[in-house]
Amino acid sequence: MNNFRKLLTVIFFNIGILFCFTQQVLAQGDSVRKKFYVGMDTGIGLLKLSRNDLSTRNTCFALGFNAGVIPFEWLRTGINLNGWLLESYGNFYVDPAKGKSISNFFGEIEVFPFKKADLFVKLSGGFSKYISMHIDEFDAKGLGARFGVGYERRLYRKINVSLMMNYGFGRFNDVKNVIASIDNQHYRITEFVIGFVYR
Repeated sequence: MNNFRKLLTVIFFNIGILFCFTQQVLAQGDSVRKKFYVGMDTGIGLLKLSRNDLSTRNTCFALGFNAGVIPFEWLRTGINLNGWLLESYGNFYVDPAKGKSISNFFGEIEVFPFKKADLFVKLSGGFSKYISMHIDEFDAKGLGARFGVGYERRLYRKINVSLMMNYGFGRFNDVKNVIASIDNQHYRITEFVIGFVYR
């Protein structure tokens, strides 16, 4: 229950900050040059998935896309679509009961606390969905969050490259039906990614 409360706090904090800063930038009109960013990141993750007091560990492929506004030089706030591929999906006609992934829709905040260093802290949270094609498993929805640290450098003109290490966690709803009963389903992940941002 304590973890769930912390998760809700992170999510609502992200949403509140995103709303406030976006409205502030838009309200100032032409007096402020609006800046936007778009980016993507990819890498590997070490994910622990638990359900019914049993756990499995997976090495997964990580991929994410993000976009948002830059109200200040030291702050970015936006949305992040990301996920982890735990098992590649099979051909529908050959092996349809194959494939696992977790997809996320997060609000995000990136803070650059030092003027003379390109280090940043990222905090994100929102909705998670577990997708499985296995006949003995079921899709489930829930909440998730992720935080991490990174280092960013300019690569070419407005394109920057970054290296990041993130830690994420989330919890899914229980599944109760005549076929299966799945409870206490949650995940923890540590990921190492490289990102590219246009701003």
